[in-house]
Amino acid sequence: METHPKPDFPVLLIHQASRLTAGFEDALRQSVSHPVIFDSAQTALVFIQNSNEIGLIFVAIDLPDMSGFETVNKIRVDRKSLPIVMLTHYLTVETMKVAMACGCNEVIKEPVSRKMLQSILQKYLLNTSDEN
Repeated sequence: METHPKPDFPVLLIHQASRLTAGFEDALRQSVSHPVIFDSAQTALVFIQNSNEIGLIFVAIDLPDMSGFETVNKIRVDRKSLPIVMLTHYLTVETMKVAMACGCNEVIKEPVSRKMLQSILQKYLLNTSDEN
């Protein structure tokens, strides 16, 4: 299946804002033209349900109103191919297994470097190669 570049599509960040995550939020705002940031999974799910053009979603495991795993499960009901990257402060094999079973494309450990952010954006928003 061919993917198309999506550099102008919104990139969502669903997380609980804190000073620990402020750097990632700032880097995202500087790196994409349409960052959309939520601190509530429920609010993000409504946005996702009503939006056809989303390029990528970053979702934290720990959210105030539901777990990141549950959030991804709900997204995957209708949005099977939307790229989702799970963010965690404690990356374990078990976390990776559960996240991948929920439908995440990747799991990355916070704090996320600018280099890692750029790599992920390049991979999911600018990839024009054929997928097998």
